[in-house]
Amino acid sequence: MACCTLPSIHPHTPLGTILSISGTSTYLTLPPNTPTATPHPRALLYLTEGYGTLLPNSQLLADHLSLLLNCPVIMPDQFRNEPFPMVKPPGWDDEAAFIRLQTDHHPGTVDPMLEKVLEWMQRPVGHAEGGLGGVVRVGAIGYCFGGRYVMRLLAEGKIEAGVVNHPSFFTLDEVSALGRPAGGKEEGEGGGKVKVWKPLAIFAAEEDDILPEGKRRATEDRLKEGGVTWVCTTYAGTLHGFSVRGDLNDPVVKFARDSALDGAVKWFNEYLPSS
Repeated sequence: MACCTLPSIHPHTPLGTILSISGTSTYLTLPPNTPTATPHPRALLYLTEGYGTLLPNSQLLADHLSLLLNCPVIMPDQFRNEPFPMVKPPGWDDEAAFIRLQTDHHPGTVDPMLEKVLEWMQRPVGHAEGGLGGVVRVGAIGYCFGGRYVMRLLAEGKIEAGVVNHPSFFTLDEVSALGRPAGGKEEGEGGGKVKVWKPLAIFAAEEDDILPEGKRRATEDRLKEGGVTWVCTTYAGTLHGFSVRGDLNDPVVKFARDSALDGAVKWFNEYLPSS
């Protein structure tokens, strides 16, 4: 299962810190000279793939996003301290682990945790239970497992813009939930139809056993039918997980990974501006 493999660990000295948010271990990274007592113009939730928040590759990407977007990036543990191990123990069963990932961690466990993290982001820094100091605009980026929850947050209006990389386990009904209200009754400030709606960027692998071509194209159809503001880019020569776990010594993979990261930054600068 491509979701369980770890072909490459990217060495990285983390710039962020680990803290607990309502019992959830969370990696928080801030750009230099970030004010801590005033509301942040924008902040990003980073929702990981199955290896969780301690994977150096994910911390590297979170740090890059924080620097490039000049905003806090919050990466909570979706797996309740049970991510895939970076070093597999004897007798490790990829298929069994893949099944457990879906049965043990699901909307019933992840959604309530994310709600608490979002509440923490809006609390004052000096709050008894901690806080980020407030955020004006919240976006989210998700990789593999985390991609589904970016879609759910975006559909529920809890974030303003989303990016997903080779997303996993989402349903087409969850994609449809991103669509405009029936009858097109949504209105902008001037009373006209809102031009931008639930902006979502997808960066996909050419070969993906979890998001195969048929489901990817069906996803695009649902987004188009729903009037969503969307883009989907598929990279030739890539496998599921390329943008976070790909071998950066492979020039094809490195180009795709770097392009997806650059695309995410451009997407958020357009649809989650800091001013």
